[in-house]
Amino acid sequence: MSKLLANQIANYNDNGPVEAKEGLNLPTGKPLQLNGIVGSAGQYLTTDGTSLQWTTLPTIPAAQVQVDWNEVVSSEVDYIKNKPALSAVALSGNYTDLINKPTIPPAQQQADWNVGTPNDVAFIKNKPNLAPVATTGAYTDLTGRPSIPTGLGDFGVGAQDINFGSYKITYSNVYATMTDLNAVSPSTYHGMFAHVHSTGSGYFAHAGAWVELLDVNKSIGALADVYTTGVTDGQVLKWDASNNRWSPADDDNSGGGGGGGSSTFAGLTDTPANFTGAANKNVVVNAAGNALEFVDSGTSETIISPVAYAVVGSNSAGTGIGMSWGAYNTSNYQIVFTFDTAQPDTNYYVHTNREHFATHNIEVLSKTTTGFTTKWTNNDGSDLAPSIFKGVLIVYASTPTRSVGAGWNEALPIATANVLGGIKVGSGLSINGSGVLSASGGGGGATDLDGLTDVSLSNPQTNEVLKYNGTTWTNQADATGGGGAGVTDGDKGDVVVSASGQTWLLDTSGVTAGSYDNASITVDAKGRVTSASSGSGLNQRTTDSVTFNSLADGATATGTLALGKTYQLLKVETSHAAWVTMYIDAASRTNDQNRNIETDPLPGAGIVAEIVTTGDTIQNITPGVVGWNNDSTPGTTCYLKVVNKSGNTANLTITATFVVTEK
Repeated sequence: MSKLLANQIANYNDNGPVEAKEGLNLPTGKPLQLNGIVGSAGQYLTTDGTSLQWTTLPTIPAAQVQVDWNEVVSSEVDYIKNKPALSAVALSGNYTDLINKPTIPPAQQQADWNVGTPNDVAFIKNKPNLAPVATTGAYTDLTGRPSIPTGLGDFGVGAQDINFGSYKITYSNVYATMTDLNAVSPSTYHGMFAHVHSTGSGYFAHAGAWVELLDVNKSIGALADVYTTGVTDGQVLKWDASNNRWSPADDDNSGGGGGGGSSTFAGLTDTPANFTGAANKNVVVNAAGNALEFVDSGTSETIISPVAYAVVGSNSAGTGIGMSWGAYNTSNYQIVFTFDTAQPDTNYYVHTNREHFATHNIEVLSKTTTGFTTKWTNNDGSDLAPSIFKGVLIVYASTPTRSVGAGWNEALPIATANVLGGIKVGSGLSINGSGVLSASGGGGGATDLDGLTDVSLSNPQTNEVLKYNGTTWTNQADATGGGGAGVTDGDKGDVVVSASGQTWLLDTSGVTAGSYDNASITVDAKGRVTSASSGSGLNQRTTDSVTFNSLADGATATGTLALGKTYQLLKVETSHAAWVTMYIDAASRTNDQNRNIETDPLPGAGIVAEIVTTGDTIQNITPGVVGWNNDSTPGTTCYLKVVNKSGNTANLTITATFVVTEK
């Protein structure tokens, strides 16, 4: 029995499959039947998931061939069905094979101005009638020609000056270097003015040369007859005849000499002629403001006077009158103030005031004889720096009164070894109504100058001086002997010494009408006669501020500061980022209103200074800028234009620090 049959019997069960565990081998020539059907050639077995069936392979057509336009047998695979019938031009491409050809005109000719036949293709229609100048180009063929001057004489130059009335001539006459300017003949253009950019100077043509003009930025050494090489501190300029110039020299080393100036107060031309009846009177400037006179001192009166004063409008350290202060402490909101001169006790009173004082405070925390500390806050105790709202502090001494005279506002300080001041007539001395001090008694001492052992007078004459001859003081004509080291007045503000060292003059240049706020004067510790209102010979720096409330970002506002008729601008502070421009008059501000921030102003535009800040900033003006008021009647107004650049609406405060140079 075959293995297949044995296995089939061995594994038999109802409807169970026959297992060919050893494989199935079909001999050659023996068909495989499925359901009694033998598959035909090329068929293969497939299943549908439940049973098997014979399946025929698909018929694969022959390979595709190229189509042929010339194939005419419609049953051939290369035959093209529905071919169009082509015209002759489709195959020849020749223009002559076209049908319905258009009529082509002859070639276009160039237009000719001279062709007069209207039907000619070269004829130009609607030609304009040209004036003769159109073809000749000659000025003489023009009609209505203006009269052209042929020389300066046609303008009146030479015969008469050109009068421009109230109109102005503006021009730029700038040369890059002196080489460029020297190429212009100063002889040909005598009187011409020019500017050289490389030197920063102006020049005018005179005497066949270009003469440099001096300005405020030039040194005195720029003068042709002034030689300053090797000058040292304390030296003066003296005339050097041998070199025909002013040269540096030690003060008064050329020896003294009579200058003819008065040696007495009464001998001056603008002082009283004598001291008759002037005992106990005061010296004041007269009503005309051009001389000095004696007036009664009047009765004294008691006044209340502060000892120190300060205006604080920034967070930086500063100086007031009689006291100074440190920078604002942003941690504890405090400022420390220090007196210039210590107070006798701590019972002095500090009066404070601040903008919007009902809500903005200055609290005095502590007091010592040398100073005090303040706290700057809002009424809720929060930080409110002085840069936001400035404050004023006035200090009164524990005894705030002092006695002053009606005509003499200050008493001389008591003289000491180191301080000039008043002295009292002591024992053995007397003073008469003319102010003459005399010595008397004292055990037989000399009662006059000639009685001194080292003084020998011989027929003294007016304006003679005492000079030492090595052993004795003798009367001599002023400046007949050799000079010494000379005498200076210390601050060089009260007595003028001529360059030769021979003439002493009282400086009266400041005694003019309106130069003092009142007629009273005072004498300071250095012996200087000054106005009682100012208290010193030179002006101190000061500040002025203006606030633009609720100024929107990018908005422009105008305002003013009170700086002086003429002033030196030192600093400008802004509480917020801003573009600030300062003008000499309102017209200059109006003319400048359309200029943008990227464009520099033109020279002579009336702008004193212009700054751009990025926040609460103090901008130092270095070097200091000279500004002035240009109103028809000069005043103290400086005109402002301010643009808020902070990015937010702000109360923008502008503060200027300056020194007044013109009263």
